[in-house]
Amino acid sequence: MRRRIPRVVLGLFLIGAGVAFVGRALHLWYFDPFFEGWWTLFLLVPAACSMASNGINGGNLTLALVGVLFLLEEQEVLQDVQIWPLAVALLLVWGGIRLLFPRNPQTRQSTYHPSEGGYDFQDHPHYQMVLGSNWIKNACKSLKDGSCRVVLGSMDVDFTQAELEGDASLQVSAILGRLTLHLPKGVNPNLQESSILGRCSNGVNRPFDPCGHLLQVRSTAVLGTVKILSD
Repeated sequence: MRRRIPRVVLGLFLIGAGVAFVGRALHLWYFDPFFEGWWTLFLLVPAACSMASNGINGGNLTLALVGVLFLLEEQEVLQDVQIWPLAVALLLVWGGIRLLFPRNPQTRQSTYHPSEGGYDFQDHPHYQMVLGSNWIKNACKSLKDGSCRVVLGSMDVDFTQAELEGDASLQVSAILGRLTLHLPKGVNPNLQESSILGRCSNGVNRPFDPCGHLLQVRSTAVLGTVKILSD
């Protein structure tokens, strides 16, 4: 259920925007999509999606606070405050706290536990990257399902050495970041995408393999990119 929350949040946002435009077209109310500070939605919406998907943490909370500060400035609520230095200060404080008090020794790699050779062998992998980059290699013998999430970072997940015994599924998302999936031969990816000012693409150009297994990829991109590649 929790994996659906970002999709629900984005869906409600789009429905609300659509209703606002319909009301303006029917002269029920006046709605100007380019209100003062409209660009702060590019900060606030990804922060809200991250909170809904991963819970409130230092990263998405800091992003939300920065967005709110800029919005208040644009709305002339804060007139005597220098927002840029304050926003930079928030980012520096959060970065310092992360360095001094890491959540665990592998904070940046989440549940990625590579063995000798750098491969992970989880059949139900869950990877995430926040404010960083990584290349993860999974060589499991029976991929079932999993998730890959990127927030303000980049991540390549290499499944080229992984095997599927049947159909499998992955839930992936990129919020202000880049995520690339590298799939093995003989796997037929089926991409189901949902994006806001982002892009999800299937770069596997080979014909459908009737002997291959189906991999369902449910993808969400918010000001980010998700791409599927194969050997």
